[in-house]
Amino acid sequence: MNNLTLNKISIYNPYFCSNGQTNFNAQETSKFWLREQSQQTKTDTIETTKTAEQPNQIVSEKPLFNNFEADTATNAAGTAVFLRLAQRGIEWLSEICAGILMRGKEFASEADVKKVANAMKSEKGLQADIHYIDHSNKDFLKRMFPGLAKSLDTVASGGNAFYTHQGNFAVAPKSKPSLILHELGHATNFEKSKFFRGLQKLRVLGMYAPMVIAFLNDFSGKRKDGKQSFIEKYAGMIGFSAFLPTIIEEGAASWRGIQAAKKTLPNVKLGALKRNYFFAWMTYVLAGVGVGLASKLAITEVKQPKEKRTNNDSQQ
Repeated sequence: MNNLTLNKISIYNPYFCSNGQTNFNAQETSKFWLREQSQQTKTDTIETTKTAEQPNQIVSEKPLFNNFEADTATNAAGTAVFLRLAQRGIEWLSEICAGILMRGKEFASEADVKKVANAMKSEKGLQADIHYIDHSNKDFLKRMFPGLAKSLDTVASGGNAFYTHQGNFAVAPKSKPSLILHELGHATNFEKSKFFRGLQKLRVLGMYAPMVIAFLNDFSGKRKDGKQSFIEKYAGMIGFSAFLPTIIEEGAASWRGIQAAKKTLPNVKLGALKRNYFFAWMTYVLAGVGVGLASKLAITEVKQPKEKRTNNDSQQ
């Protein structure tokens, strides 16, 4: 879990996957956009308009909007409900993956994990420092980086691991030291690969994808032939694609950690490590799906009925 900010830190679960040059929580971003874009849809009713204090007035009954508009609103409402339900399902699956990860067994002893980590640092020539903390030794880092105090508390509790190039260190909980290999994978990506460093910087795209897609859709306007525009048709895929840099870079960091363990500990089975890293990676895949859903919902227009109108041409 790479983090390029000193305010919110990447961790190996869906709640605190904050990455990029700006504070970014992928899942919270998708939740935010789903909340912002959700709208209540009123049914297509026929309103009876009456003008008061006019005896014997003929009452005029008019639909508030025509059948095409009604169908459009109904379809949009159905789409919005489906997207919100899908988002809830994504959250649920992500929580399951995170739970499996944090309950997963360590693939090797603490001493062996540290051996692999030191080998990664040495062989790759990494500048990042390595720390393993719990509540007994977290304070020195908190004093050095007061902006990371809460994140370090989470690490000390065993629920977090992160790397920050600004602080130039990787940290993992003493209770789950194997997470450090993934973080050193991020350090390797940042220090040794222009391509993957670029992907790290592109993480911010996922945060703003729904907003940008909604803006571009509004700016481009509706097609005259009534058909869906490219953005309307592929908003979900565009949103997911904006999150792909994060998904790819996370996978690469885990792959580096697994390869280092394989090289340093050739006689140790890596099944537990691969399993843990897979479920960690899945939280990012699901977060990407969440951003795609949020992007689609951001352009889902639910029309509201017009206000009641009095028929000025009513006959007596």
